[in-house]
Amino acid sequence: MGLSTFREYRRLGINFDVIEYPDNEAQGWVFALLHQLPLVAHLHSFYPFLIHHRELPLIRDILCDGGIPISADTLRACSMEGFPMRRADIITSPSQMLVEKLKEIGWLNGNQTRVLPHPIDWARWERIPPASSSPPVVLYVGRVERHKAPEVLAEAISIIRKKVPKAESHFVGVSNGKREGLPYVDWMKKTFGTLNGNGYQFIGQVPRSQLPNIYARGRVLAVTSCYEAYSMSGVEAMAAGRPVVVTSTTGVAELIREARAGQVISPGDPRALAEALLPFLIDPDYAARMGEKARAHIRENHDPASAAAKREKVFEEAIATFRRH
Repeated sequence: MGLSTFREYRRLGINFDVIEYPDNEAQGWVFALLHQLPLVAHLHSFYPFLIHHRELPLIRDILCDGGIPISADTLRACSMEGFPMRRADIITSPSQMLVEKLKEIGWLNGNQTRVLPHPIDWARWERIPPASSSPPVVLYVGRVERHKAPEVLAEAISIIRKKVPKAESHFVGVSNGKREGLPYVDWMKKTFGTLNGNGYQFIGQVPRSQLPNIYARGRVLAVTSCYEAYSMSGVEAMAAGRPVVVTSTTGVAELIREARAGQVISPGDPRALAEALLPFLIDPDYAARMGEKARAHIRENHDPASAAAKREKVFEEAIATFRRH
């Protein structure tokens, strides 16, 4: 991938001021090797951290269920992806948590880092009615796979329905990976059942144009991931005026704490998730107030024009750093 990216760069013949590349597939390794221009590397993945801790049972299961074999080739690929990160003039990340986790394993080599949360066209979500207009539905939006731990929400709903019998969980997203030999959604249906009296509905993947309608039908979003660098569904739910309950090992937890628009819990704890969700399901007005805090925070801090200005400043810093070196 790195060679083909560099060939395309040469074919274009454009005199770029800065080269920016992601961490995946070592797309920037040729640019990093030559280092003829200012370089900005962007983090997006937890996989180097997971691979470093691959001996832990849960992480081993996450990697294997996600189709990532723990092999010498995987380790070499991870090392290759790390090289252009360490050679960059500045590294950007969607969350501070991802930076800290990768620093733990020595992947960033002391480079300058800047946190640049993803922008969102918040005006698109403004017309969604407040959370108080929605039934007691907990949304899960994203791929249904091992590292996102959707089964934790399914277990939490069984606890919640003892106090809120009409509560439901709606899972929106494509099934990815397998568990016990079954596609992940099929494993969940076998384990937890479907909506028929159980409170679970598996909607599957929907076009992005339908997402505003999806968020409108739920009162609160649950982000249950064991590990996740960010969560665009979390940001979208905030823009839609929905409170968010998120695990502490998900990058968007930083936003929820700043906005005070939801709850942050430990991963893998269905009872803690149930307790955090219950206030929003019991009191729709409380959910609406927290949702409006979330919406206001996104308007103020994730505007596309503001995000573009911050990224431009990072490019200027990279140019200055390159010149000093």
